[in-house]
Parts: sequence; C-alpha cells; structure tokens
Amino acid sequence: MTAFIVPDDDSGRIVTFDVIENELHESVVEVSDHPVEVGVNVSDHVRPLPERLSLTAYTTNTPIAINPFTQRGEHKAIALNVPQWTVPVEPTPGALYRAGLQALGSLFGEPERVATVLTFADAFNAIYETFEILQELQTNAVLLQIVTPIKVYEDVILERVAAPRNAGDAGVAFGLDVRQLRVVESGQVAAPPVPADDVPGGHPLLNKGGQGAKPPGAGEDEGKGGSIAYNLLSGQGLL
Repeated sequence: MTAFIVPDDDSGRIVTFDVIENELHESVVEVSDHPVEVGVNVSDHVRPLPERLSLTAYTTNTPIAINPFTQRGEHKAIALNVPQWTVPVEPTPGALYRAGLQALGSLFGEPERVATVLTFADAFNAIYETFEILQELQTNAVLLQIVTPIKVYEDVILERVAAPRNAGDAGVAFGLDVRQLRVVESGQVAAPPVPADDVPGGHPLLNKGGQGAKPPGAGEDEGKGGSIAYNLLSGQGLL
C-alpha cells in the first residue's frame, strides 16, 4: 500500500514513505441520547463527527525504488564477474551433451551477466528528514491533503506523530493520527449609515434652556413613548 501527504502551504512538498503497513479509516456519527418522537426526521438527531485516519508509514534509509516526487536515486547496470564453470568430460551421454553445448556457446560468445541496482549520488537520512517534516506540519497546524488508495482526505491536520524505534531497526514505522478540520468562511455585512451629527433622527440637539418638571407622559404621544427606535424611524421619514 502507498499514501502520500500534500501540505497546503504553497511549498510544493510531498511527503512520501517506503510503504504503508496499515490504514484505519474512521467515520463516526454522534447520536442523540434524548428520546426521538415517532414521525420526527431521525437525521435531525444524528451529527457526523470529523473523519479520522490512522496510518503506520514505514521509512528507511535504504529504499528499493526511486521516489517519483524527489527523483532521488538512479538505476545502474553493473557487470558481474562470474567465473565460468567447465563441465567435466565423462564417458556418459549426458556429460558429452553438456560439453557440446558449452563448446557451441563459446563460438557465439558468452551472455553478458549484469545486475541492475539502485544507486544514490549523495548520502541522505530519509528517517530524520521525514520525522522533521511531520513535526513541522503538526506544530504549525498546516492543513493537509492525504491521498490513500481508498479515499482522498481534504483539510486534515496531524493530531499525533509517533516514531517508535528499537536497536538494530533498519527503519521507523511512523504512527500518524489524522483528523479532519471543519473549515468555514467568515462573512461581512455592511453597517447601516450613521445619522448626521451622531444624534437620533439626524438633527442636532437644540438648547431649550431650563425646563420645569413635567408630569410623566405630559406632551408625548402614547404611541411614541419617547423611544430611540421611534426617533430613528421618525428621522428617516418612516413615521
């Protein structure tokens, strides 16, 4: 199995592994503990939780294939110096037949014995590089896209990174726990225009001098109530 991680940070990096040992895809919903009435839409009482993904991703410093993204490594053909075995001549039909085939092969030349191996121009430490990148993505809470054979996960973050290692291990089986993050966009609403002179109704306040005490409600319409809402509507010509 294989899987790779694409950080959403415009870096162009792609995190790969030698092999994915196991995957765990989790899709869980939260069901209401309260009784549901007959005839009520049951979906109103079920809430999907963020999806989760767990991976065990194995990385070594001795890969057996060229990384298609980093192009690290090169295949080369190496000639093998294999000594030729001479068939002993024995007075048997089988031995004479093999000796004849060997003599016939020498007339046309021996087949070339080569082996194709994966070589690297520079030394590297893929285990250290991978662990450093994973910790960076986790610490900085970088949104990720993770591609697996089953599903492509969008807007996920690394919740846990584990790197167990024992003496003598040739590589590290990284344990990764991934959780989907709900991403929303915030909207902006235009504020209403501010009335002139910052006063209700848009008219400046007038100094009427000293006023005597008035009984409650005197000189006011009962529907007005002296409210700010009324003054605003009146100032806009809506009353």
